[in-house]
Amino acid sequence: MFRHGARRLDLIPYESGATKTIDLPRDRLIKKINLQFDATLVLSGGTTSGTVNEDATAKLISKIEVLADGVTTLRRFDGQGLYHRNWLENGCAAIQSVPASGDSGNHTLSLNLDINFDNNIGLKPSDTFLLASAYRTLVLAVTWADPSVMFSTANDRTKSISNAFGIRPIIYETTQPSPILMRFVDYIDKNVSASAAEFPIDIPIGNRIYQAFIFKSTEALVLSSAIINYFNLISGDKNIHYANLPDQQVLNMNKKQFSLENAKVGFYYLPMMENGRFVSGFSTVDINSAKWNLDVTAGAASVIRTYIDYVQKMP
Repeated sequence: MFRHGARRLDLIPYESGATKTIDLPRDRLIKKINLQFDATLVLSGGTTSGTVNEDATAKLISKIEVLADGVTTLRRFDGQGLYHRNWLENGCAAIQSVPASGDSGNHTLSLNLDINFDNNIGLKPSDTFLLASAYRTLVLAVTWADPSVMFSTANDRTKSISNAFGIRPIIYETTQPSPILMRFVDYIDKNVSASAAEFPIDIPIGNRIYQAFIFKSTEALVLSSAIINYFNLISGDKNIHYANLPDQQVLNMNKKQFSLENAKVGFYYLPMMENGRFVSGFSTVDINSAKWNLDVTAGAASVIRTYIDYVQKMP
């Protein structure tokens, strides 16, 4: 019997400022969802083109979620964060076409993203296949941003994208082997209003083994490596697991780790597992607190988004 395969799902249409959802099939184990966004942006009227923002097309997706039973968040990303995570983990640039300029006319947009349910950062990918049948409902939700996020405020043109365009998901499935873990990905936002030698980011504790943390630092919505200076990971009152890791050195290690030609400015990937084994991850089962203590330099509207990736044993 052919146990694995892929199928195309319904289009998730673009609609500025709206959250659009589709139901995910629940008859097999889910390994991965590939998301392909293709659209034409129409710019008209106005007099000023301004500049195109970095990762302009990815910023059209303000949030991507996989929700189970309407209350459990299995995955939560923003488009830019997922784009750069895919870039890091695959060791090559993900596909993204942005407007060539802010001039009037038609501009072709494209973006390709992967949401992994197989444990692509662990030794055994099958450990975390999603047991879709365990849930009464399973939904893929996309929250769309206004096209203005793609340009500087100087751009005064009318911006429109037809709802005939959107994201086309392809879901990759299998029937075995059964997973032994549940994997969750989410993020935590914190504004950096003042420079500090100890800037805490609290980590949720409990029945969790953290596989990885990724940090995205932005200044006025632009990726910046000038905000985080040093990383410290602390549990309880005195257990220091990572001590004074310099930001540039983490970037350089990521460059080697993921075979990148250039380091990803403003993105820092800190794996928690030893040799890809989840049992060696950062466990919070028997501790009363955990946090990242960062040395930070505040800029204009500085924000740190911390992506958390953890597993729990199947009930």
